[in-house]
Amino acid sequence: MEDYPYFEIAEPEFSDQELGMLIDYYLDNAEFDNAEQRTAEFEKLLADSRQMLIMSDYKYAMAALPLALNPIQKIRFIPYAYQRFHKFLRASDRLLQIT
Repeated sequence: MEDYPYFEIAEPEFSDQELGMLIDYYLDNAEFDNAEQRTAEFEKLLADSRQMLIMSDYKYAMAALPLALNPIQKIRFIPYAYQRFHKFLRASDRLLQIT
């Protein structure tokens, strides 16, 4: 039998490569004076996207709290919020160590 809470928050199913493909498509429709400007914008957007992915765990953790009081599905929302929030904290700590 599996351990409580009987589910696990999975890692995102996309990598920097997939994010990079989306960013490249976006930047293909922008104009730059030179390749260095485009590269700098790509790096900035990739870093910003990584940070926003971290924030999505925070958003889902906070959204689950009111659902614990008035659930719309048969999900144990407190353990879900707990896992999401701790995933957010771990990723935030890693990000702070890098910068």
